[in-house]
Amino acid sequence: GASIGDVVSMNNLSYGLALWSVSAVLGPVFGPLLGSIFAQVLGWRWTFWALSWISGLAFIVLLFLLPETSEATILQRRARRLRLLTGDNRYTTKAEQEYANFTLREFAYESFVRPFVITFTEPGVFFLNSYTALIYAVMYSWFEAFPLVFVGIHHFNLIQTGLSYFGIMIGATVAAIAFCSAMYFYLAPRLQRGAPPETIFRIALFAAPILPVSLLMFGWSSTASVHWIVPIIASGLFLLGGYTVFQVVFNYLGMSYPRFLASVFAGNDLFRSCFAAAFPLYAKAMFVNLGGERFPVAWGSTLLAGIALLMVLIPVVLLILGHRLRSGSKYAN
Repeated sequence: GASIGDVVSMNNLSYGLALWSVSAVLGPVFGPLLGSIFAQVLGWRWTFWALSWISGLAFIVLLFLLPETSEATILQRRARRLRLLTGDNRYTTKAEQEYANFTLREFAYESFVRPFVITFTEPGVFFLNSYTALIYAVMYSWFEAFPLVFVGIHHFNLIQTGLSYFGIMIGATVAAIAFCSAMYFYLAPRLQRGAPPETIFRIALFAAPILPVSLLMFGWSSTASVHWIVPIIASGLFLLGGYTVFQVVFNYLGMSYPRFLASVFAGNDLFRSCFAAAFPLYAKAMFVNLGGERFPVAWGSTLLAGIALLMVLIPVVLLILGHRLRSGSKYAN
């Protein structure tokens, strides 16, 4: 996210973040399909071979071809090059002068501590990170819920189960198109005329209620008497709302904390990734222990829907009070 902010102008940051974010959704969704094909046709070990090939290729490409995007680092390298060519030590940069007297402790603070400080001392950042963590966690919990529904109830094979995740992919794609359209035709003109960053939460007011509704729809339609397409549609609706909320959060953080964009996005990434990593470890137990034979994931989904319903208050409160929180912050613009 910070690299997108480096190479895309502030006016187009929303579209860059939208394209970057949709890949973060489509990747995990495409994974079960690819893995299920290899596992069913060639055996489960081939899922690891395929992942190794993809990861290895990405590593090689990024290691040799990924360019530096930080303006301060690019200028610092240019100044160093000029000093070597000319022998004139007057070539320097503002960043070099600022970091000249930096101690190891100060460097460690900037690199490793500040993301935590901003996350836990800025109320707006903390609650927005919590919101994205919930969305991410629910999406990853479906890697446990889908087999319970589509294998246990509808008796899908591995490939069919992998295909069931395509509802999420369609929902995210539709949401990306809708969000970019809303930004271009509605929000961008207002922000360019000086509207505060909190204006973007107006989109979240429409998207946030979709989350609890779609969770309830998924949970209570996951039964033998309901066609399998209904829970797939529900998962797509969840991403329609969840992806939009993601974009609202990313854009708000980008507009409110441009000086500390890397730290803010690093804190958000760590926060939601920890939830996403932990949630599948107990998600199956939650669904199984709360569910019954007829509705195996209904009460677990209802619990998540209740939490998502409470989270709807976050964009409402920030729309009203966000500017006050920013005015009292030493990190926000």
